[in-house]
Amino acid sequence: MKDLEPTSKTPAGQAGELTVAPVTALALSKEGKEGPPREFFRLSIAEQERAILHAPEALRDDLIWLGGFCTARANGSFHQLAKTAMDLGFKRNNSHEYFYGVLTGKYFKLNKIGAQGQENFRELIAAFRKLDANMAKTGQIPFVKTHTYQLFEDYIDERRLLDSVCKWGAIVGHTGLGKSRCGRHYKEEHNHGLTFYIECPAARRLSDLLRKLGEAINDTREFRSRSKWEAAIRENMSEHRTLILDNAQKLYDKRKGFDQPCFNWLQELQDDTKCTIILLWTPVSELHRDIVTKPQLFFNQFLGRFGGSGEILFLPDPQETLASDVHLFAKSFDVDEDAWGERKAELVKLARGPFGLRPLLSLLQKARRRASADESAKIKSKHLILPA
Repeated sequence: MKDLEPTSKTPAGQAGELTVAPVTALALSKEGKEGPPREFFRLSIAEQERAILHAPEALRDDLIWLGGFCTARANGSFHQLAKTAMDLGFKRNNSHEYFYGVLTGKYFKLNKIGAQGQENFRELIAAFRKLDANMAKTGQIPFVKTHTYQLFEDYIDERRLLDSVCKWGAIVGHTGLGKSRCGRHYKEEHNHGLTFYIECPAARRLSDLLRKLGEAINDTREFRSRSKWEAAIRENMSEHRTLILDNAQKLYDKRKGFDQPCFNWLQELQDDTKCTIILLWTPVSELHRDIVTKPQLFFNQFLGRFGGSGEILFLPDPQETLASDVHLFAKSFDVDEDAWGERKAELVKLARGPFGLRPLLSLLQKARRRASADESAKIKSKHLILPA
């Protein structure tokens, strides 16, 4: 793997090269004296965006992503990020001082990065992204881009366009269809700083929703007042941001009528920041009934923002699960093609049951363990033991 920063005999400062000045992880006090080393990345997305204005525009999205990666995968530690870079084979610019400098923007105030330097930085980011994807999959059932996910992805992609008239969206699906996995995967496939996903709090309190949103935007500051949480969230939301709220039915308290603090606040947030908001809920909830089945006056404003009930995405029922999707799941677990041909009807029937995809995935997971115990690279028919 190439070094992050190229070695060249060209005089420093010429186009395409790096003019290197030392960057340290030392804080300066008001008197200008060096303080203790900065150990952790603590900037919110909005703060980092302002800090990296001196960075080449082509690198800014990658820098925002790297900030999210540092927070999520390295607990915000510059030392851990540097160790990871060394483990990935990068021999230069792999110190914690370097990562402090690039993530806080200080590096770019002192260094000029040319085309080759930018390319090498992207190589580092590509390696981190690959590691991030592998870490997300470790110990988990592999994610499969089914027909359902394609519907999910296309719907959000259309809503988040800057010129989209309807920046609100709603996706409805039964339990077991994989809405939550789709939401998390969509977030993982998009820049850490552009898309946020949260599971709505069960308590229906606005304070709990604000705290979860604060954690999602990587704002690590501990606030004692609701107003400060709100300010931090608003600072990090814009027309370029997408917020996915899973199990939105948890936010709805029918007893309160028009007094719905969470929904009222979300409406205000979207109006003020122009961000995209996607609500996920189940069709067997009070929220679904009061928005779709028997629309209540309070939710007319939300139906209008969706573009009408016809613009709500209804995911296919479990009974409509495509055989081709079941085949994709089988292949992701390395089911032998002969075994698939022999057991296809049983597996498809299982996937179309009342509990959605979970029984199928559980079966395939157990079959994978049996195959591994037999030292078999492929799952055979004998490993596919259906529940009685």
